[in-house]
Amino acid sequence: MKYRPEIDGLRAVAVLPVVAYHLNVGHLPGGFVGVDVFFVISGFLITGHLQADITAGRFSIIRFYERRLRRIGPALLCLLLVIGTLAAFTLLPTDLNAFGGSLLSALLSVSNFYFWTHTGYFAGNVFAEPLLHTWSLAVEEQYYLVFPVILYFASNLSRRGRDAILLGLLAASLAVSAVGAFTAPVATFYLPYARAWELLLGAILAFDVVPFSGGRIWREAAMFAGLGLIALSVLFIRVDMPFPGLLALPPCIGTALVLIGGGTSKTFGERLLSTPPLVFIGLISYSLYLWHWPVIVFNRFDPELIPGELPPRLVKVILLIVSLVLATLSWWFVERSFRNRARVSVPFLLWATGSSALVVAFAGTLFVAFDGFPNRFPPVVMKIASYLDYDTKPYYRDGVCFIMSKYHYEDFNRSQCLQRKPGNNYLLLGDSHAAEFWYGLNSELRGAHVLQATASGCLPLLGAKGERRCTLLMAYAYNYVLSTHGLTGILVSAHWRTEDLPQLARTMGWWKAHHLPVILVGPTPEYDINLPHLLASAIIDHDPELPQRHLVRSLAVLDQKMSDLAGQNGIPYVSVYRMLCDDAGCRETVSDGAPMAFDKAHLTKEGSLFAAKAMITAGVFR
Repeated sequence: MKYRPEIDGLRAVAVLPVVAYHLNVGHLPGGFVGVDVFFVISGFLITGHLQADITAGRFSIIRFYERRLRRIGPALLCLLLVIGTLAAFTLLPTDLNAFGGSLLSALLSVSNFYFWTHTGYFAGNVFAEPLLHTWSLAVEEQYYLVFPVILYFASNLSRRGRDAILLGLLAASLAVSAVGAFTAPVATFYLPYARAWELLLGAILAFDVVPFSGGRIWREAAMFAGLGLIALSVLFIRVDMPFPGLLALPPCIGTALVLIGGGTSKTFGERLLSTPPLVFIGLISYSLYLWHWPVIVFNRFDPELIPGELPPRLVKVILLIVSLVLATLSWWFVERSFRNRARVSVPFLLWATGSSALVVAFAGTLFVAFDGFPNRFPPVVMKIASYLDYDTKPYYRDGVCFIMSKYHYEDFNRSQCLQRKPGNNYLLLGDSHAAEFWYGLNSELRGAHVLQATASGCLPLLGAKGERRCTLLMAYAYNYVLSTHGLTGILVSAHWRTEDLPQLARTMGWWKAHHLPVILVGPTPEYDINLPHLLASAIIDHDPELPQRHLVRSLAVLDQKMSDLAGQNGIPYVSVYRMLCDDAGCRETVSDGAPMAFDKAHLTKEGSLFAAKAMITAGVFR
């Protein structure tokens, strides 16, 4: 296959939105679709090389994996060695233990399975996973364990038979992805059977299964339509939508259109993508993808690595520059060297990658076997750090009255969660920020019974969108539970955002029209990094003001807006923010030194008790 510079430009179009999304730059909620663009490009290029080898009679599975090892292995192993060394000296024991597992899984190309089983709603902040992004590399390697063999045998068939096999596999994978995006979203996101169709789309392009023979005008149209679909996907697809599924079609089809519209060096779209800056970013795109995420994560692990007084936009620019510099060094000294067979022989390649892999495997095993080496830190730090691995099940009633994404609506236990008893009955309605109050209120409200109808990521508002478990639970609550008698009060709480206010105002009107005893609960104080991590770092660095510098100040403004809106509609309002915060800052720990929250915002059992006592003292429950 001849070199096509516009494909390197397309790689830049893929990697830059991913980096921008991870840096939270601008309004690019769908930047993560750049990975899907990469999958299609990979399927197109590698299938083209494979087919060329098969047609010429020089196909060798050993030679294929040698090329894959040269392309992927050295840069990845270099990253794992560097990040593993940094982790050993900087991560808290809980983080280092988890990192050891992810290090081993990345080395074995199974990190997608690892993060599928370890990353859930409360599995911890994603910024505690420096190797989270390696899931996509694992998907590709698993695909290429199987695909060359399928292609080799399919090539012995007629062209029609080969194409039928590829199209059948693509259709099956797409169908699984489309259904799984709704029924098993986490597994569908991470696992290869739901992603294979994206690589297969590139493969059928390489085989001209859908031939394209249009002239320049049609090629121009294909290029710009493709770039437009990718841009629209980056701008409008959101992380809370069912993805990949059918929503991954626009960026993937867009990539396909760019690939089939190019290859002539005559269209304006090709010349645009072939500009030197885009081609250069495309050339270093693999290394940039590898390095940008750990750079972002380690800046969060050491919050003062970049001075906190710098403007956030400048911090993002610094992180981007550091990522680009590291990517360029990795591409120049590692990628280019090891991909050159004249410079790096096969024996040296195997020795270098094999010995590096053994070092990485040994380090990962030690991190896991010794629980992250807890003796590196004093007991007070270890006590706080233990909340990084917080178990919410007994305090939130996970899987019974609090339905996370891994559960179904049918798991909600109505008889246990909504059973009224003699005396006062209060209902907690909302998402995890409602569930966090159950333990404290149930413990502190004497002579009262606390009911609970909560689901993760679920706004307790009329017409709220979301997963089936959420919409069905809220429909049941509004249609049957709220309208019945016997509720002394209904506490409505959620992870509120400013964009929720119009829908909240409409729902308030419904509450008033139905004379419901609703008590609206405002936002809980939030930090931009997990609170236990901040508290531990504050002790280690002798910097008690560190957590306050990472407080999300915008929630104070939202709290006031919600208070005003509730007052205008005659709805009682509870300002948790003002209960826990004043002009000097927010309360970070409770009396025994336990963190108020176990992640960026969710209350611990101690925090829940503290908030419940504050509500009772404030006369919320009469």
